Amino acid sequence: MKNPMGRWISIIHRLSHSYMATAMSPEKIGCGEFGALFCLNSMDREPPSQEELREKLEMDKGALARTLAGMEDKGLITRERDRSDRRILRLGLTSRGKVLVEKKISAMDRWNETISEGIDEGDLETTARTMERMAKNAVAFRERGWKKKTEGEISE
Repeated sequence: MKNPMGRWISIIHRLSHSYMATAMSPEKIGCGEFGALFCLNSMDREPPSQEELREKLEMDKGALARTLAGMEDKGLITRERDRSDRRILRLGLTSRGKVLVEKKISAMDRWNETISEGIDEGDLETTARTMERMAKNAVAFRERGWKKKTEGEISE
């Protein structure tokens, strides 16, 4: 392996989750729930549908439905049927959900400051653009059915 980038991404990812679990431990909220809360808070349109959130999170429908049910039970979100199309569920943050988002943003800012320490701003911007491109490539690869460019298909 000429570039063990995946190893570094994995280490940062695991430690990020560990830090966030510690920083947010009194709340008893899982990583998937925080991801959904944060995403709901940042979506441009109010209130987004469950399907719009699923697309933005790149998450399986069933897994998202279970996550949202737990969040609703904890009083973090509301789910209401769309008035014009009853098949659509519209999502909103409760006041408790909004407070947790702000708390998480603060913890994320501390994390990002810590892991970025001593790194030039230009390098950070380049890294962010590169990681975004890699994420888009990964999504496109999945959408092609995991078909490799030269080696055929990956069996699941």
